[in-house]
Amino acid sequence: MSATQAFVESLWDNWYVKGLSDFIVCPNLSPMFDAEFHTNGRIQDAMVLVENYINKLEIVGMKKHEFTPEGRPPMQCYVVDG
Repeated sequence: MSATQAFVESLWDNWYVKGLSDFIVCPNLSPMFDAEFHTNGRIQDAMVLVENYINKLEIVGMKKHEFTPEGRPPMQCYVVDG
């Protein structure tokens, strides 16, 4: 088994599957299905969940950019400088 495969397998259930499961459980819907997305905070809750998960990765040089277009849901974009 390669070192990479062993590393991924060591984190699979407690890290990757747990993170995906937490995100799936988060009650966040597309704005097409949630007319109250501006006021109910569900998108923001999902963004915090993702941010906490990403920050635990401790990726050096990563920067977060937030966009909140008027009338549209907010967005986050994470960039790692080359």
